[in-house]
This record gives sequence, structure tokens and C-alpha cells, in this order.
Amino acid sequence: MNTPRNLICSLGLLCSGAASAMTVTPFGVDPSAIGKPESAFTASYIDFSYQATVDQQAGVGGSAPFQEDGIGFFSTFQHPNLGNPVSGTGLNSSYKLYIRFSGEGTTSANLSGGIDGSFTSFSAQIYADVGMDTTFSLPGVGAGDGDGDLTVAGNGDDILVAQSVGLLTSQFRVFPGLANGDFDVEMRMVSVDVDPIAPGDQVFFTDPFSLVATLKVDLNGVNTQLNGFAAPPAPFTDASITGSGNLSAVPIPSALALMSIGLLGLARTRS
Repeated sequence: MNTPRNLICSLGLLCSGAASAMTVTPFGVDPSAIGKPESAFTASYIDFSYQATVDQQAGVGGSAPFQEDGIGFFSTFQHPNLGNPVSGTGLNSSYKLYIRFSGEGTTSANLSGGIDGSFTSFSAQIYADVGMDTTFSLPGVGAGDGDGDLTVAGNGDDILVAQSVGLLTSQFRVFPGLANGDFDVEMRMVSVDVDPIAPGDQVFFTDPFSLVATLKVDLNGVNTQLNGFAAPPAPFTDASITGSGNLSAVPIPSALALMSIGLLGLARTRS
């Protein structure tokens, strides 16, 4: 598993100035697409904090199925390094930006007394809260309804600006101690045209985001607080998890790069 950038920083192995060693694809942002006055800009990451609720069904053999529903609140655009914020973006002063996500998967108990898991399905939608008035609430820990639903209010004027179109890979760990675990989800994502009357002329996330081609996006971070969890195969309802992380676009190797990798492997085989 690739260790999330936030966890590396927390361990003192990577600070803001060294984040450029992590290969990402800068992406464009155009606030005018949602009716805001800020100029278009380029970023490499978006920092966020998140809250989620998790339900786990009874399992067998040390594993169990689970369902998760959560919300991430974006705080800062960073470019090109973590700790180097982009100024004048309007985020959290002119509009807010959040990501709704949900997924299902399986967990298993690990030898250190924690939990390993992965998603078998995962979906995410990024919204612009243009009125800065949307509120969210999670069910109480152990409420027992078992549906894990996140309640949203005041979102009538929110604008969908990007959405996932397929899960690629995912891994997470939950354990007591430092950071309470970490997660990493890679998925395909596309921009959403906010003006259906004139398609293509109002897009919040711009190149390499597009309306048709799917961009590889990485969502990763660390957990800071856990409540109500139990190791599989034990069931639980409405456990809560909070944490922080970042979202970035990840470059996809070109055909030429893949060919070079193949030739290098062939050369090593023959040597």
C-alpha cells in the first residue's frame, strides 16, 4: 500500500517542501463557472477534512462486509507542494467545496490487532456550495439504524462540479495508535458541465479534467478519531470516523512510457 502523504508528513519523513517528489498532474479550476468572480488558477492538491459513518455486518472467518457514507470538506488548494497554498481561489470565502462519498467492501482482522480493508464499490461527487449554507449531520455512534446515512440540509443551490465514474484501487487500515490508520482510494473522475443549456462552456474543474475522458484521481489521508468500531467478524452500526487528507490527479503513463518500462524489463530478463 502506498503510504498517504499526510501520514508520511506526520511521521516526519516528508515535509511541505519535499512533496514535489510525489508525481501528480496539475489541474485547472475556474470559479467563474459557478458564478464567482475569482480568476482561473492551477493547483496540484486540495486538502480536506472528513467525517464518515460505517456499518459492519456479521462476518465469518475473520472478515466482514461493511458500508461507509461520508463527507469531505475542502480547505485549501495547494500548488505545487503541500504547505504552499494557492491564493485568491475564493474557497471558503466566496464559496465552499465538498465531496460526498459512499462505498461498500470487506474488512479483515490483521495480526497487530487492527483492521485491514478495501472497497469493492466506491462513488464520489464534488459539489460547490455557492451559498455557503449547506449543513451535514451523521447518525449518533451506535444509533442502531444500520443504514449509515448522512443527512444533508440547505443544499438546494449546490452545484455538482465533478463525479467519479469507476473505482480503480483502494486500501485502508484501522488501528489504535498513531493516526488511527490511513486510507488510499484511486478512482476515475470527470468534470460536470454546470450549464446544460450550453454544454461545454461552464466547467469548474478544467484540463486535464474533461466531460468525457476519465481522469485518474487519488483520495488519501489519515484517520484522527474512531468511535464504535469492532474487529471483524463482529458487527456494529453507525461507527464514526474523522480524519484529513488530500485529493490529487495522478498521471497515467503514456504508451511510450509503458513501452520503455517493458523494454527495460526485457533487458533485465536477458542480462
